[in-house]
Amino acid sequence: MHDVCNYDAYFVQKCDAAGILGILPKQKLTIVIRMLAYDSSVDHVDEIARMGKSTTLETMVRFFFNDV
Repeated sequence: MHDVCNYDAYFVQKCDAAGILGILPKQKLTIVIRMLAYDSSVDHVDEIARMGKSTTLETMVRFFFNDV
């Protein structure tokens, strides 16, 4: 997890404009691994992790393609 966070700042937890903390790096990486391991759909994992579909898809893209 630390290597991924050091490689791509997208996975680091940040505050938004209102000062509320975002999604944890562990959550983002767990979703990616869970989707790969269980061949899960975005609809299934967004209910488990309480992440939106767009965030889940962006996390997958950022994990596989670092050029985004």
